[in-house]
Amino acid sequence: MLVLAPLVNGYQLPQMAPATQARAAVSMASPISDEIWDKSPSVRVQGDTLKTWDIGAEAIERVQLSIRSQGRPINANCELWHTPAYIPTKFSIYTEDGLARPVDAVIETPKHPKTVAVYNTGSVDFPFDCNVANTQLGKAYDSLSGEEGELVQGGKTRRTPSARRWRACRSCSRPTSAT
Repeated sequence: MLVLAPLVNGYQLPQMAPATQARAAVSMASPISDEIWDKSPSVRVQGDTLKTWDIGAEAIERVQLSIRSQGRPINANCELWHTPAYIPTKFSIYTEDGLARPVDAVIETPKHPKTVAVYNTGSVDFPFDCNVANTQLGKAYDSLSGEEGELVQGGKTRRTPSARRWRACRSCSRPTSAT
């Protein structure tokens, strides 16, 4: 059920209905571990700083990346460097409030050697705490095995209730014009 919100700067923004109305029961289990901050020590990443974590053991197939702050914005670039040439796989992170909305991700690390790099692109005024650890959880794909796939095209926002919290994915592609 889609409910339209009031006008903001001339645009009517869509709002998703509450999870209880959208789906009565949530069947999938979260691949994210809430105890990561207890299992492994966190590292303070100051603004304009790069921190790396070497994932030494070949047997580790995935790690959890968790980032939080003391209510300040988080703006970071994360990379997985793997293979002898250290070819990076990249994604960017932004959240306005790292205490209310911390960032958690499961990164698959199938090849060896492998390193996770986190670069705080914010200023010195916006440090955050970061943790990369082997949580020995199942694959993220396995937690979604009971869900039906959906095609998400340019500009569309899709929200899915999870056992832990609401997740959102926004596609960045633009439609191409036919010639």
